[in-house]
Amino acid sequence: MSETQPISRAVHAPRITRLLQLGLLFLALAQGGAAVRALTMPEEIAAEVSVPSALDLVMGTVWGALFAACVWGLRHSSRMRRRRALTLIGAYTGYALIRLIVFAQADYDQGRFLFLLIMVAFILLILLAAVYGERQ
Repeated sequence: MSETQPISRAVHAPRITRLLQLGLLFLALAQGGAAVRALTMPEEIAAEVSVPSALDLVMGTVWGALFAACVWGLRHSSRMRRRRALTLIGAYTGYALIRLIVFAQADYDQGRFLFLLIMVAFILLILLAAVYGERQ
């Protein structure tokens, strides 16, 4: 008599995990691009920009690496890993807001400040909805 092997079925990641991976991948690429831009920016332009190039290089590299590590970690979907990804996005949103407050000097930046605050509020609402949705 032969033993039958159970049929193994691939377990697909929940939809929120795939969306998080896609969003984090986009953020990782954007931050990597910011780091490359900081490296290749001509000195004449760097002198005119209010954000120091070194800050863009370091923070772009750090955020890009964190986002990429989070995408890699989400390969094995778990509630804790998704929650860490959402926390990372929330931390990045806070960083982006603080950076805007500190370095927004141009009239253009000051004029769109309210709009950017509203966008940050929407991002935080999306994060809260994702966390709440996981509890259900």
